[in-house]
Amino acid sequence: MNMKKVVSKCAAVLSTVTLMGSAAAGIVPAPFANAGNVIVAGAADISDFEYDGTFLTGDVYCPTGSSFTMEVTLDKDDKSYGTDGFNYEWYYSSSATKGTNKVDQFNWTKLNYTTKSVTFNMTSAMNNAHIYAVKINKSTGEKTQTPMRTIYNVKANLQMGAAKASTSNGSTYVSVPVYLSNLTNRQISAGKMVLDVDKNVFDSVSFGFAVSGLSTIDNFTNGQYVNVFDNATSSVTLGSNNLLGTFTLKVKSGATYNGSKLTLNIEKPTLTGDYVSGNLRYGINTATAVVGSSGSDTSDTVPANLRAVTNSQYHQIQFVWDKVNGADKYGIAVYLAGKWRVQTSNITNNSYVTPKNLTPGMTYKVAVAARVNGKWDTNGAIKNAITVTVR
Repeated sequence: MNMKKVVSKCAAVLSTVTLMGSAAAGIVPAPFANAGNVIVAGAADISDFEYDGTFLTGDVYCPTGSSFTMEVTLDKDDKSYGTDGFNYEWYYSSSATKGTNKVDQFNWTKLNYTTKSVTFNMTSAMNNAHIYAVKINKSTGEKTQTPMRTIYNVKANLQMGAAKASTSNGSTYVSVPVYLSNLTNRQISAGKMVLDVDKNVFDSVSFGFAVSGLSTIDNFTNGQYVNVFDNATSSVTLGSNNLLGTFTLKVKSGATYNGSKLTLNIEKPTLTGDYVSGNLRYGINTATAVVGSSGSDTSDTVPANLRAVTNSQYHQIQFVWDKVNGADKYGIAVYLAGKWRVQTSNITNNSYVTPKNLTPGMTYKVAVAARVNGKWDTNGAIKNAITVTVR
């Protein structure tokens, strides 16, 4: 969605009204139960309104247990009426109708709130739910509807793999693979990659996607590479190895690249299209790597490129990682109730599959350690832990 203002906040400090509670997936959370009758917004209802410069806080990533604020942005022509010149109506839907903007096909519940902003406490039942607001001019009675926004609690895991150097026509190049795991069905539609490098070490940066179907615009200047990618109508699906693509960095003549730090972010990673409900905004981490090491925050005794593949049919997760030289065992631990708890320490290959029927929507922090020469590098494993959400 295009918008004039995008403010995705997970914070309780901007609270105007707080809505709390939980419920089974697909059911309106308990605080909304008495908020009004369920309405079906037909095409006629929608056509009565025009966006006309009135917008709503952007599609939101917010983890379960945190809070987020939705706020209506007034149009420039509204200034003459003052900030108190409007009432507001808020609508909520947990409908799973497929399609990015099929707002007229959702069942909507009108909430009993009339303020310009509302703060919600995120529950697992609210994942992939939708919200929109209607601005009502007190003087003229004119109604203006905001675009629909979608709430999502899935956090993607971004990692850079081990860098490899090569020489071509007298120049040295460093290639760095990028992995993006914990995506819904391994799919993504849009985002903005920002890679920061040492401008005194690298002359140029380019990125080759491992998947087709994305339009890209990129630029490298003053040590920062930016690549804006999108598919306007659908999504792309990463392979089973979760490889997004590979950076190629050209080393300046005479520069020392070993030990150079790389920092990668993907801003507003989004999933859209005919097979999802709304615009899904992923959460995501920052990935760092040091050229000459084994990958993102890893050492020779830590499994590199730890990634998760989720299975929504059986509600289970497969963890995969690169083998560690000399390792005879691997162990996997989960962070629960403030402590790391070992699930197993008897894995003999570089893969582990959880039991079936984990709770959908639950998010876990997971670490994998390797035993080399009889010793476990648990500190390195925890440093390289990833976060994954059950489908």
